[in-house]
Amino acid sequence: MIVELSQRKNTRDMEWVFRVGDNNLALAQSPFERGQFQILLHTEADELIRLYYNPSDTSYGRKLENRLSFHILKEENRVGYIVGRTKGRFFKGYAYSEMEYQGIRYQSYEVGMGSKGLYLCIYLDDNLIATVKKDKNVIDFKDNYMLYLISNEYFIIVALFTLYYDVLNFGDILERQVHSSTTTIKYTRNKELLAKYDPSFIQRIQSKEGKC
Repeated sequence: MIVELSQRKNTRDMEWVFRVGDNNLALAQSPFERGQFQILLHTEADELIRLYYNPSDTSYGRKLENRLSFHILKEENRVGYIVGRTKGRFFKGYAYSEMEYQGIRYQSYEVGMGSKGLYLCIYLDDNLIATVKKDKNVIDFKDNYMLYLISNEYFIIVALFTLYYDVLNFGDILERQVHSSTTTIKYTRNKELLAKYDPSFIQRIQSKEGKC
């Protein structure tokens, strides 16, 4: 499955659209609010999933990890979370994100390959289930991504991880500049983290979809 994610708004209210070819697959919206942050993900099947963050809200636990998590809600029921984690220490360590969704845990790792691209590699246990490539060229603070998934059953997982990643790293909330242009180049040095990126994965998905 190959999905294009485009950001359409990025000022007080943010909006993204997921597309497969010419068809809209899902719409994500983040209305500007003081004191909390949330993204509403509306899927093609009329499903509404909410990604909610409010460090002052102790409804889901008083521990620091609970308060710093982005909680995943369906009809006000908590079905999971996304939280930042670290592995290792100092220069040998690296950051990654963990999601628990309906009792299953997934991990995402950012891998920068310089001018070759910036990738988000998403795993279930030791299995790579998706690679997300960020467009390094950004116009007017609106970021674009290509999502490559081994199966459409993981779409919600990959969509939520990508939205979380975009907001935390490239949110640019309240930024507004006409005809601005930026380029993002990152290099990952950690060998363990570099190994999370499989350069042949995208090619395999493209071949499967007949996109080569």
